[in-house]
Amino acid sequence: MKLHHMVLFAFCLFMNPIAKADSFHAEVVKIKGTATSEGEKLKVGDKISAGKVISAKGKGNFIDLKFSNGTAMRIVSGELRVEKKNKELSVYNVLAGKVFSYFEKSDKDKH
Repeated sequence: MKLHHMVLFAFCLFMNPIAKADSFHAEVVKIKGTATSEGEKLKVGDKISAGKVISAKGKGNFIDLKFSNGTAMRIVSGELRVEKKNKELSVYNVLAGKVFSYFEKSDKDKH
């Protein structure tokens, strides 16, 4: 494949809204104590894809997350699973503990 074809393909993939929906993720912004996802220890800057369990269990532990759709959350002494149903719908399952969240008002996204 020629270089200009690869660049055009990458540009089309980037501009494709379906490809963007597939890249839904949470980024770790801050951690106090220990935080994990699927048993792996998390650090600031890590990206977590939809469907994974995010945990900050233990008294006083928390994790701050910023999602690719603009949502921000803090999980305190608990666990959360985020499921991206489609490009307009995200479901946040609180499995344990407390979750504080901020959602930007949007006519197209539903939480």
